[in-house]
Amino acid sequence: MNRTPRRDLAAAATLALTTALTTVVGTTTAGAAPAAEPVGWTSVQPGATPTGCDGVRATVALDTDGRPTLGATWNCRPALLPAPIGLVTGTADLSTGLAFVSRSDRKVDYTYETTTGNTRTRTRTATETRLVFAKGAERITVHVRTSPDGVALRYELPGGATVLREATSFELPTDAQLSHEGSSAAHEQLYSTSAVSEVASGEYGMSLFGRLANGASVLLSESGVDGGYSGGHFTHTQGGGRFTVQLADAQVVRTAAFSTPWRVAAIGSTAAVVESTLEDDVAPASRVADISWIKPGIAAWPWFDGTRATQKDLGKLKAWADYASSQGWPYLLVDDGWKGVTWMPQLVAYAQARGVRIMLWYRWTDLETAAQRDAEFTRLNQWGVVGVKMDFMGSEAQVRQQWYDEALADAADHRLMVDLHGARLPVGVHRTWPHVLTSEAVRGEEYSTGRTIGHVTAIPYTRGALGAADYSPMSFQRSNPDSDAAELALGVLYESALMLPGGKVSDYRARPEAQRWMRQLPTVWDESRFVQGDPVSGAVIARRNGDRWFVGAITGGGAGTVAYPTSFLGGGSWHAEITTDGPDGLVRTSRVIRAGDTLSVPTVAHGGHAVKLTRVAALPAGYRSVTVAGTADAVAVEGAATGCNVPVVRAAGDGSAGRTFELRPLGDGYVRIVNRGSGEDLVVLGASRDAGARIVQCGYAAGEKTNDEWLVEDAGSGRVRFANRYSGLYLTAAAAQGGQFEQRPLDGSAQQLFTAS
Repeated sequence: MNRTPRRDLAAAATLALTTALTTVVGTTTAGAAPAAEPVGWTSVQPGATPTGCDGVRATVALDTDGRPTLGATWNCRPALLPAPIGLVTGTADLSTGLAFVSRSDRKVDYTYETTTGNTRTRTRTATETRLVFAKGAERITVHVRTSPDGVALRYELPGGATVLREATSFELPTDAQLSHEGSSAAHEQLYSTSAVSEVASGEYGMSLFGRLANGASVLLSESGVDGGYSGGHFTHTQGGGRFTVQLADAQVVRTAAFSTPWRVAAIGSTAAVVESTLEDDVAPASRVADISWIKPGIAAWPWFDGTRATQKDLGKLKAWADYASSQGWPYLLVDDGWKGVTWMPQLVAYAQARGVRIMLWYRWTDLETAAQRDAEFTRLNQWGVVGVKMDFMGSEAQVRQQWYDEALADAADHRLMVDLHGARLPVGVHRTWPHVLTSEAVRGEEYSTGRTIGHVTAIPYTRGALGAADYSPMSFQRSNPDSDAAELALGVLYESALMLPGGKVSDYRARPEAQRWMRQLPTVWDESRFVQGDPVSGAVIARRNGDRWFVGAITGGGAGTVAYPTSFLGGGSWHAEITTDGPDGLVRTSRVIRAGDTLSVPTVAHGGHAVKLTRVAALPAGYRSVTVAGTADAVAVEGAATGCNVPVVRAAGDGSAGRTFELRPLGDGYVRIVNRGSGEDLVVLGASRDAGARIVQCGYAAGEKTNDEWLVEDAGSGRVRFANRYSGLYLTAAAAQGGQFEQRPLDGSAQQLFTAS
């Protein structure tokens, strides 16, 4: 009965300390002994008032025994209660008996690019506060970096030291709801959500998401771990709210001045925390100068189609390369089992001729030494392999962090993209090493059973919020605790620059709407917006790639309706294609909405839906020349002929009947593209859903196979794109006159942009 009043007193004390102890930028000097009274120093995010309580504020305080603590507030609300910080070395306990020496502040502004994550271009600002403390002859500098979306903490020592442990702790109110995962070497335990007071004593991974009763959310993690230090996890004792950093190694030996990795707390609304890139922001800058060779995308992963036996079967892998090509997937990842085969160069050449590049799996011990890596990576370069999956690292120890530093540098030198499996948490790796397109560190669909709906719905707030996650969504045969439509949504809810669905070709072909969705789904994002949800009830997240928005929605509850606003669209009219669960499988519906409208979609228990949103284009009336944007070349019926299956080709625009078309609306954003000379429509030959299928003219036939209906998407600057209703692929011009039009996944090229005049 007394727990709530004590919590309120602690919260009030934190707020009072934050408000009273804010200091101005500058340097102050104090005596060499601990203070007679508690003292503190507050670091304030840029843009917040120095003496108020708005924004994010972090307060480092010393008690009368010189013990330092860190607490933080957000918009006048406690987010982190004061908890111990500091280091213990072989020569000094720098978590007690400290005396304040000096303070300095600087504003940090920077912009950087990434190949993965919530956004590709990031402009960040922060206040970095440096507090120097003394204990006798020893010195420790506490760095606190305060941003609009949270706080990061690290330590700097001026000379060598043997670090025995960190005192670093974060403390949450015991009535906060916490989503947590038990600690393990590969970070593949289940996430569950409960009150902090109910979290059992034990060890937990550094991906804790807390929702406080006052409306604040907090995500606790680490960043910038490298071979100079050890990774770690949290320890916790049930009944309290404290989570303390414990290093993987019993000691970390440094022989010169050094800084520790960052301990990170993203803080703010749930939306701010899920959208945050704080773990990347404080990580070391990219060590790869030229990133032009790094190409995200979807990879076919035939592990669940026969496991090791398939990886050494050339015929089966060729069939998988054919399938990847038909779907417009750029990669085929060959997993454990391929080593020892003699035909790998043959497979690489076969796949490359079909527009598919090969990636190969390795156990990390096969790449343990520099000599091993040089030999293997050189061979892969000679074969034409473009990426590696490194697996089973399973350790946070300093020696393994050193291996990461060396192996990722060598992979970059050989221009090999990387998937880290059986690996550490991202810890900012996607900024420092942008060729790392994804990493596992999650209990994904590699596990056929044992995943709960609570685990699935917690990931967007925990592991998924830290960086690209190789969860292998859309592996439909894996006894998933969620529905097929929810599996589609995971492609948006869980960001990953290299998407690796696992299954059999038959699983995909049995779900044509899933195939259609995956042919359209980007794997990189220009903007991400958390729309609504929580780790128990589910999530709705919207992400933008170029001028297209994609939404993933999942519910952790029973059947009902998921409804949410679409204000993230900004303004204008939008076409929404919604794929959800029907009585006999996945179904797709289309509608036109206004930005800001509430989108309501019926949902099965543990279900969800996926949405593609594109701007509605203004349609010109009458017959028009449809030209390839930026050229005078037009869409044309070859030879101005009549009859079905006549090729549609790229030709010089002359306004003749065979080279002009009418866009006839069908009422839901789709049109028929009707040739003036023949009266027939542009259609995909044979109602194929495959990438590369040819475009011909034929008579319109309303029905189930809508290969003669096209969505007109506004691409800006008077240009449009045409997406086929049946396949979801885009009308694509040949590179030169006389070449036949095809349907292809969106590639950003001018060959998929048109004007109608």
